[in-house]
Amino acid sequence: MIPSLYINLDQAVKRRKFIESQGAKLGIDFIRVPAVQAAQIPPDVLDIHRRGATRRRPLKATEIACGLSHREAWRQACKLDSPFAAIFEDDVHFSINTKAFLDHTDWIPEDADIVKIETYYFHLLLKRPFLKTVHGCELARLNYTHLGTGGYLIRRSHAERLLDATADFQSPIDYEMFKRGRMALPQTVNYQLVPAICIQENRLLATPDYSQSADVEQTSIQPNGPNWNPRDTKNRPLRKRLLLKLFTAFDALQRFRTTLTGDFWGVVDFR
Repeated sequence: MIPSLYINLDQAVKRRKFIESQGAKLGIDFIRVPAVQAAQIPPDVLDIHRRGATRRRPLKATEIACGLSHREAWRQACKLDSPFAAIFEDDVHFSINTKAFLDHTDWIPEDADIVKIETYYFHLLLKRPFLKTVHGCELARLNYTHLGTGGYLIRRSHAERLLDATADFQSPIDYEMFKRGRMALPQTVNYQLVPAICIQENRLLATPDYSQSADVEQTSIQPNGPNWNPRDTKNRPLRKRLLLKLFTAFDALQRFRTTLTGDFWGVVDFR
């Protein structure tokens, strides 16, 4: 079975109970990784991760804490006797089929460094062909940015490389892993599971059939506040509304492009 680690702040007891109760129902034995407290990061460590900020804004302490927490999860994963490890954040909701994907690694392509098993509910580009897995899900090469670090499988050898490459990371950790043009290891082979089998609490707001959440408490490891709502376009600042218009034009261009290439451009669902 693929070892499953989750990142959790010591004071986030409600989140800990939330994810472990899901594990008990699904038959998944989680390994807890204590998250780094943003308020306890020494000033010299903060400086290491902010010194490269020139045209870009310096990282927030919470973003640095998130990056350091994932790096600690990678360290622990490298010590385990398994070619892959699953890394989760503690507000993740799981599909009832999740355990089937963690029982073995036979469905993972040999060239995969990371398999993203969550959805951020943003548009992304996937290269065909899609590979069949289990429970009707498919895998495809991720050919565009898909942010978020709520749930992913990482190859142990790649975790070792990422630890070296992100020692003084200057971008949010999901940028270092998945942001086109900002990845610490540009040659990383990322795959996406379709549909996704996990999703973070705040991303449930973006799902079409969202009704209620588990009401997990907000913590400093997650920068989005409790009132964040990706569907609320009316109250967005002017700059973000303009960016949304630009994205709409870009979206139309990508849709036209994929009609020519046969690739997939769209949103990955959670099921």
